[in-house]
Amino acid sequence: MSKTEDSKRDAALDLLKKSRGSLIAAAKIQANTICRARGRVTSVEVAKAMKAAGYVGAMAKVDLRWMGAVFRGGSEWTRVGWEMTGSHSRPVTIWRRT
Repeated sequence: MSKTEDSKRDAALDLLKKSRGSLIAAAKIQANTICRARGRVTSVEVAKAMKAAGYVGAMAKVDLRWMGAVFRGGSEWTRVGWEMTGSHSRPVTIWRRT
């Protein structure tokens, strides 16, 4: 990814953090819960847990790329691999707590 693409992504995630802060905060709680239980977590698992927790309506209004804001920033998450569980079996990152 180029620096321009990185900047655009970062700006979009910053905007999402402001406009969907409560949704992202709830997703972070789910991510932490899953990671404590399994030792790792993916955005697919967080999205599934969010839907089970009743966030279906709130999530339907937003493209799921907002999930990047859950794992972004600071040093609390470390990318440890990939698995093919995204839409159409696309790769998603496996995260662990730092």
